[in-house]
Amino acid sequence: MTEKALEKILQEGRERGLYENAFLQVFGAEEVVYAGRAGRATAASLFDVASITKVFTALLVGALVLERRLDDQFRVGDFFPGRVSGPLSLVTVEELLSHTSGLPSWVPLYEEVMNGEGRFTVSPAEKRRETILERLLTLSLESPPGEEIRYSDAGYILLGFLLERGTGKSLKELLRKKITEPLRLMDTGFTPLDEVPHCD
Repeated sequence: MTEKALEKILQEGRERGLYENAFLQVFGAEEVVYAGRAGRATAASLFDVASITKVFTALLVGALVLERRLDDQFRVGDFFPGRVSGPLSLVTVEELLSHTSGLPSWVPLYEEVMNGEGRFTVSPAEKRRETILERLLTLSLESPPGEEIRYSDAGYILLGFLLERGTGKSLKELLRKKITEPLRLMDTGFTPLDEVPHCD
């Protein structure tokens, strides 16, 4: 594919509204053979890769199970005694991990801490996290645990909170220590939304 063809693809994607900004690098055996952009993105821009968080969370669960610091049969109620009750308290780490917890597929958690204009209504960041956790711990299950497979964003967000509670470390720190540093992925990690420089 020629440089002109790559440039056309980048620009057409932006014109069609697929993205506001994009940056593409093509590598040969030992060097960059093409670098192009649409909008204001550069090689230094931060990109949100969204659901990759689920992959990292699953890897962290596996690592902690192998280290015997976590058991996949631990229940939500084991991590939050007195804060969660009913069927949700009986959901296991394994059920969260395998999308069989019975939790809804999607819950608009952002509405708990943001207004319709995308501005935070709860501050500081730690209070936002606590507000979201409280909402998660009050969710009703849509099916009994272990009975149905239902892809659940809420389940993985809750799983992240369980990992933090169980280890005493932030998900950001766990990711860095267990995955990104050992793999030398120095530009990969979690950045709080209010710390991200926007590319407009």
